[in-house]
Amino acid sequence: MTDFTYTLGIPAGSHNPSADYTGMQENYTSIDGLIAVDHFGFNDLNGGWHKQSTYPNVSVDPTTVAGQIALYSKQGAISSELFMIRDGNAGTAVNLTTSKVGSPSATPIGVSWLPGGILIQWGTLAVSNNTTFTPVSFTPSFPNACFNIVLTMINTQGITASANSLFVRSGSVSTTGFQIFNTSSSSAQSAYWLAIGN
Repeated sequence: MTDFTYTLGIPAGSHNPSADYTGMQENYTSIDGLIAVDHFGFNDLNGGWHKQSTYPNVSVDPTTVAGQIALYSKQGAISSELFMIRDGNAGTAVNLTTSKVGSPSATPIGVSWLPGGILIQWGTLAVSNNTTFTPVSFTPSFPNACFNIVLTMINTQGITASANSLFVRSGSVSTTGFQIFNTSSSSAQSAYWLAIGN
């Protein structure tokens, strides 16, 4: 980033303006350049509005007091990440981004990385009857652990639906997938599933 030179105290009241001319010009140039960093500058219809917000990495979390929030960037495990800290710190630093690679999937079967490195995955599938366990594979695998799985049976039989239930097989949850068991002995079922982990 540019180091904008600025000289305080000019023009001095006791000086002829011509004596401080060079310094004043340098100050004006620095003001123009400084405003244009992350903003639209002078002589622009959008002058003063933000173009973006850029945060250079800091090595130490900033200090705040009650009623303040600070946004800042620091080096994460893989890349620079955006953090928030508030109300006098005290363990309030929150990672707002993730260095994980990959775009979220706006599809019925998909995946998305959430702030702080949390991974959420979801999908639909047909679940066999109770003669077998139906496997579900995570794509991608959870790097560390799968925390929770939620199943929702899709009722295709209307008000005549039987009282069948779907369960996650005990001991089957891993970083790569899990297995579903259908209590029905006669029919397959369809289900939504959602898993969250990191």
